[in-house]
Amino acid sequence: MTESRLRIDKLGPGDIALLRNVADEAAEKSVRGMLTAIGLDPKNPIESQACFVRLREMVADPESRTDMDWTRRTRRRTEGIIGKAILTAVALGVVGGCKAAWAFFVSAVASVQPQ
Repeated sequence: MTESRLRIDKLGPGDIALLRNVADEAAEKSVRGMLTAIGLDPKNPIESQACFVRLREMVADPESRTDMDWTRRTRRRTEGIIGKAILTAVALGVVGGCKAAWAFFVSAVASVQPQ
């Protein structure tokens, strides 16, 4: 059976250079893919920096900060007992509406059918 593990003590300078190149290429491809996945163009870093500047300005704006705080409070409220109660009330309303629509449909079909 052959040993499939890489033995570092038997690597020469050329092998180490090759491993470095492979690692650098893999890292560059991974970072480029990650930046593309979040919507940034790695070929145009100046535009990407401008996006971050606009984001920083938006966060610094007091009105935007108030909006973000309101959104956070609302999210945290909906995760609590009041949010569950509201969710239950909405679900009951939807189910009641579906039941009323079904009853209307059944009565409409029953009135159209010949007896």
